[in-house]
Amino acid sequence: MLEILIQTLNPLLRSVVEVNPDARDQADEADQERARFGTSGDLSSLHGIPVLLKDTIATKDKLNTTAGSYALLGSVVPRDAGVVERLRRAGAVILGTASLTEWYSFRSLGRIPNGWCARAP
Repeated sequence: MLEILIQTLNPLLRSVVEVNPDARDQADEADQERARFGTSGDLSSLHGIPVLLKDTIATKDKLNTTAGSYALLGSVVPRDAGVVERLRRAGAVILGTASLTEWYSFRSLGRIPNGWCARAP
């Protein structure tokens, strides 16, 4: 359902840079665990909840971490960022990355319009 929503609205909003190709499998697994354990307290309240990260937060998976720039596309980070580690431990599903002004406008010294991102489709 979220994929359809992203596919439908993203051409207009340009807010999702990349969708995690493993998110559907992770969500299915979380759904099965919820069905098995219910709400008995064994699972975190974030278990199975989809989360979008800004494109500057490192993930050690198939997602790119680029700060909105093609210059970092394909770079490999050494590990998940601390916040990602905590989200994963809590059972959250990293859905993908969200757009931001490329390099947080640092590179452009104000010449790039706010919100412009090279990688946003």
